[in-house]
Amino acid sequence: MLCAPLSAAAGSDGPVPVSAVGPVRGLSMGDREALLPLEYPEHPAKLKGPHKPVVVNGVLRRFLGRGVSTRPAITRYISRYVRARGLQVQDDRTKFRPDANLRAILGVEECTFLQIGKYISPHLTKIDLEDDADRLLREFVSSVYGKGPLPNEISPGQRPSNQRQHSRSPAEEVKWCYGEDQIVTLRRQNGFFVDKTRFIVMMENDASTHQVLLRPSRSGKSLLTSQMQVYHDIHTTQELFDEVFLNRDGSPTDAYVLSSGGTAEGARAYCVLPLDFSIQVHSGPDAPPLDKLFRDVLNGAMLVFMNKYRVHVSQWREDNADANLKALASGVGAAGHQLLVLVDEYDRTFNQLMREDPIAYQDAVAPARDRRPAGFLRAFYLTLKSLPKLISTRVRSFTTGIAPIALTDSSGWNVAWPLTHLGEYAECCGFTEADVERGLSQVGLTEAERIPTLRLMRKFYNGYKFESESQPLYLAAYVIYFFKTLQRGGKERAAILKERDESKDALLAHYMKDNNVSLSHNVTSVLRSSSRAGVVALQDAFQASKELTVPTWEFESPFTLAELSPRTGASVDLVRDPMTQTVTDASTSRAYHRALTLLFYHGVLSVRRCEEDGTLTVLNPPNLLACLDHFTQLKMALGSDILFLERLIATPSCQHITLLVDAVLHGWDSGALALDSNFSEQCLSSAIEAAVGGWLRTQPSVDAVLTTGRGHPVDLGPGRLGFHDLMLQNKSGSSRVLLELKVVRVNGILYDDEELTKAAGRRGDFVDAKVDSYLNSLSYQEKLDLRLNSKYLYGLYCDCKTVGDLVMLALRQVESYHWAVGQPVRSFVVVLVGTRALVAEYVVDETSA
Repeated sequence: MLCAPLSAAAGSDGPVPVSAVGPVRGLSMGDREALLPLEYPEHPAKLKGPHKPVVVNGVLRRFLGRGVSTRPAITRYISRYVRARGLQVQDDRTKFRPDANLRAILGVEECTFLQIGKYISPHLTKIDLEDDADRLLREFVSSVYGKGPLPNEISPGQRPSNQRQHSRSPAEEVKWCYGEDQIVTLRRQNGFFVDKTRFIVMMENDASTHQVLLRPSRSGKSLLTSQMQVYHDIHTTQELFDEVFLNRDGSPTDAYVLSSGGTAEGARAYCVLPLDFSIQVHSGPDAPPLDKLFRDVLNGAMLVFMNKYRVHVSQWREDNADANLKALASGVGAAGHQLLVLVDEYDRTFNQLMREDPIAYQDAVAPARDRRPAGFLRAFYLTLKSLPKLISTRVRSFTTGIAPIALTDSSGWNVAWPLTHLGEYAECCGFTEADVERGLSQVGLTEAERIPTLRLMRKFYNGYKFESESQPLYLAAYVIYFFKTLQRGGKERAAILKERDESKDALLAHYMKDNNVSLSHNVTSVLRSSSRAGVVALQDAFQASKELTVPTWEFESPFTLAELSPRTGASVDLVRDPMTQTVTDASTSRAYHRALTLLFYHGVLSVRRCEEDGTLTVLNPPNLLACLDHFTQLKMALGSDILFLERLIATPSCQHITLLVDAVLHGWDSGALALDSNFSEQCLSSAIEAAVGGWLRTQPSVDAVLTTGRGHPVDLGPGRLGFHDLMLQNKSGSSRVLLELKVVRVNGILYDDEELTKAAGRRGDFVDAKVDSYLNSLSYQEKLDLRLNSKYLYGLYCDCKTVGDLVMLALRQVESYHWAVGQPVRSFVVVLVGTRALVAEYVVDETSA
């Protein structure tokens, strides 16, 4: 029921090249007429079930050339399109492989005819059939029952009468506006734009007063908020509305269609108060307290608001921003206006406080008690919740952020409607594959260059899913960064477009990574101090072939910092604490699940799928870049030589083991580990396990496997069990390398120099530079002769007088592991002295060891 002959309408987000979404040709008028039903009911309100009319959005509207249709009609039309183009799989005619047009709509490489309805759902919006005055319903009635031309229809090349004539040509070269989050500036510069505006109308039509959307950093939240401000602001002129919500060629965005050009209820109908809580925290004795900084930001935004909308506040209190907010809302209500509060980046500062100043964080979210007022973040959201009770007109709020912890701790979640995990909002931030293909067509690539470049982008950037049934997305910042890199030309473009084997794609990480978008040190530090289960979750997130599951109800529910960190304070570093035992099975603990969920919110993990019964959500790293982002790629020893590990396993040597350990220790940049006086054997094991295991995850073709002996004891004889540290082996098990790890702490060495002794005892994140320089200047034998302080030794090693004694005792210990794990195996002892490793191999003839 397409209701009219189809035409190749221009897209809602600009002209679209044939390679991305081309016009639909080749179906005869008879084909189209065959889609119409034989008879209609006397009124469309009597159409039931799937035959109810729906609004067609975005790329699907471009494909059909119509803005209103029905699900069966669209499905039948796509089916006929597939057959007309010969896209069916020869061996199984129930399946087909979409061309570029259909890939942009369906988002898959292969599809069955029965799945078409599922994949077109994100492009469809329901119509309220009981509202005869609805413009879209009138359009449907006009189309089906022949009541004349469609009202407000915008045909390709025809501008609506109220549209401002743009001074620049629609064919003007698109700009890659990196970091631009203001929609007016983006549109005036002809920046690359992806139409997500239908979500603005969806949120307006939702009955929820307060809404919250959580997405990883740099996914496009601020740009969405900027569009909401222009869409809803009563001061947005028709000229400005057209400039933002009409494309250069005159085609409308989804919001323009759904709002009848800005005349629908909710469009240009609010006084908008925009707030940005990404406050810069200062340190030092003269730094202003955070509550004052927060109050100044809030007061400053309200003063601008009052001047813009001429709102009168009866009493302004410089020291009480919450009272000012209530007075401001009362002034808006007295003037008969509606109020929309947009809170962007609500938790950026508070995520930092969780790590750097947990006491200040608790003060910000604390409830009122014992005559103490509530924390300032909690007080703000309590005030925001009370505003609808103060005025008779409508009040709405929309909050964006990364994670729910600060909002839950401030008790702001209990009235806010979370959009984060709802399927209909899964694609409101980020780019789809169709959007990326459209962008690639604008950077001057040949077809031979476009295909491998798109494959490269999929591997590095694609895979973010916030709901199991949605299509995977690209983070907007990465895509714009990549397009801008290609546009610049030079060695970066040449390196990206150079022909190469797929197995060497990881070598391009330097050119693919935007250094402004990386895993926050805050999240790794919070997990390090949360619980042993949290540390295990951090390590598991990057282990090859590790399936990470979280109960769906826990995954979709908010949680507090206390639930993530049930037993430890923020000052405890569990990775460095040698007294903390490893949890043998943390996967069933709530802290473990909460830690994985936190990594999801920060973009480290993504939804892979939901189990069939819906009780478990499976998570995994979304792409290659997310795997490499947790630690600097091991390019010095591994990245430049993809077969390094294979050769090391086949013919191991002390030199190669030293190179591997050095690359791991000096390649880590996430903040999760630091080489200081508290660095333990467990730290060393975790670093190697996470770094090498993560790298192997990105290189499945490499014939190498890393395993740990943790939780898998070996039989050392009658009544004796032992645990080796790490095992490297090839996948067949024909070659194996066992590593036993030891650490000599710098403050456990007896120095002849008093200054070195003092420097080695200083606490800090890294080994003192003087101590490090001294130890690295020593020869191998001089390091073995270093004297040890017995109070820093434990277990079997308490009687060791020198580093050499410790190495020999470790070799005797590894002898038992060498024979217990079974042959073939070659065994090495790795002893970290300062920031460099000593490596010794166990051989059968001990005299030559």
